[in-house]
Amino acid sequence: MDAPADLADDLRRLTRPTPLLDFDHPSVRQLIEQRRWRDLDIYQRIGVVYDFVRNEIAFGYNARDDLPASQVPRRASANAIPRARS
Repeated sequence: MDAPADLADDLRRLTRPTPLLDFDHPSVRQLIEQRRWRDLDIYQRIGVVYDFVRNEIAFGYNARDDLPASQVPRRASANAIPRARS
């Protein structure tokens, strides 16, 4: 394989959903649609998602650190680890 194909494979592998980063969950997709984040360019998306997590997800404590990203907005609070995943 050549370098571009390897890079494309790596990118697909490193950006797929995981049990914690379940950004393909219906509730996450609904949030993205409601906020119209897909209408923004990639750099604007980064900023508004960062602001959303910083300003709308309260810092709190969870019984576990394996809270999926899809549950964080519904709870509206998370400790630093799940907040970083949102």
